[in-house]
Amino acid sequence: MNTNFSEKLKNHYTEYGFGRNSFTSNAENACVKCKSLGVTNIHQGADTYIGSKYGQPYNVVVVCLDPGKDPKNLEERQAQIEGQDINNLNPHMNGTLATLKALLRPEGIMDEDLFSHFAMVNACKCFPADGTMKKAPKEFFVNCREHIWGELEILKPDVIITQGSEAIDALANFMRKEAGEKATFFKPLINDLQVELPEYFTCDYLDHLVDKYFRLLEIKDKKLVALCPPHPSDQGGRWHLFAASYLGMATEILRRTLSNIV
Repeated sequence: MNTNFSEKLKNHYTEYGFGRNSFTSNAENACVKCKSLGVTNIHQGADTYIGSKYGQPYNVVVVCLDPGKDPKNLEERQAQIEGQDINNLNPHMNGTLATLKALLRPEGIMDEDLFSHFAMVNACKCFPADGTMKKAPKEFFVNCREHIWGELEILKPDVIITQGSEAIDALANFMRKEAGEKATFFKPLINDLQVELPEYFTCDYLDHLVDKYFRLLEIKDKKLVALCPPHPSDQGGRWHLFAASYLGMATEILRRTLSNIV
């Protein structure tokens, strides 16, 4: 366990009462909006996942959706994710692995070690315990946003990868919105990139890639970039299209932003 970050997160969960082992009456009172939806049986609290080698070589944070089932504390979650068989993953974690491969493999990190080099934060900390495995209601994500902000400030990400629209929405507090700033930031990073395009691309590939899938953020006076692809579990084919057409170039741009920022 990366003890520096984990201890800060444990203290944060205790102070604000929304961690897996510290879900207090104060947190329940703060979450009354979720209970007002008529959901009476709720799995409460999901701690961040921190890989044992988080920060090597960068602070890579994935912001995903709700925990889905069986929320775990910091230690349990690390054991669960780092103990996975990378040859037998669900679509969500398979897509996460593919993104980490594209980003970190050039750093010499072996595939079986990739999960130990990142952190994962849930945009929603609770979910209905109805056994359906459906995504939590949108109101859950809205009510949880203030919780993720504190976690990200502790994790000090160098780059963020979102999974799903609710994960993007959770970053709204950190979005840079000055007109033209995003284009100015990315232009020198993509000017010399050479792209061999399939015939079906009729748009400006690099400008489209940056405009659609990247966000410029600032967390505690630190400027950073978020890559915002479709969720890996998307059943409409959008993730597979992104992975085939954009993932390699998107992670090359990410590496360039890291050398420019870190």
